[in-house]
Amino acid sequence: MSTVAPPPANLSHRPARPADAEALFGLSTQSFSSWGGYGETIIAWSRLNGVRTWVIEAADQGLLGFVMFAQVQLQAEGPILNEILAIATAPSERKRGVGQYLLELALADLRQWRGGGGEVWLTVAADNAPAQTLFRRAGFLQRAVPSASYPNGVESHRMVRSFEVQVRTDVEPKVVRVWAEPSLR
Repeated sequence: MSTVAPPPANLSHRPARPADAEALFGLSTQSFSSWGGYGETIIAWSRLNGVRTWVIEAADQGLLGFVMFAQVQLQAEGPILNEILAIATAPSERKRGVGQYLLELALADLRQWRGGGGEVWLTVAADNAPAQTLFRRAGFLQRAVPSASYPNGVESHRMVRSFEVQVRTDVEPKVVRVWAEPSLR
């Protein structure tokens, strides 16, 4: 993985483990409940091949945030498509650099993972101004796409950022479907 600045004070990061499922569910519920129930979706995504998750934690507080992302290559010599699936921080850690740090981790990993390439995209709720600001500061631009919405009816926006990385052709193409129904109950 590319070098990323150190995490905010007293925090460390690591890849998520199966034992983190309950904490991921809890953070998802705290972060995304305004737009629909995504706890089950996050857990389903975390179990798919081709999906990576980094967590940030404090020894005395447990998990304080996570970022989940995936890559898809549809053709052996085609572009690699990169998606940030979710980024969440505990309410106590918002506006303290944790979300920015997690986003930088994902972007650095995507650049290295199987050669990275092309652009990275994400979906954000139209009424989630703090997240949109975070993504714009990281170089993401809103892209016009057909109207879509979250389970509660809030419109979603597609944001995209480009980075120049060579596409590797020495790996098997792999298609990863990363969508799951918002409610699996």
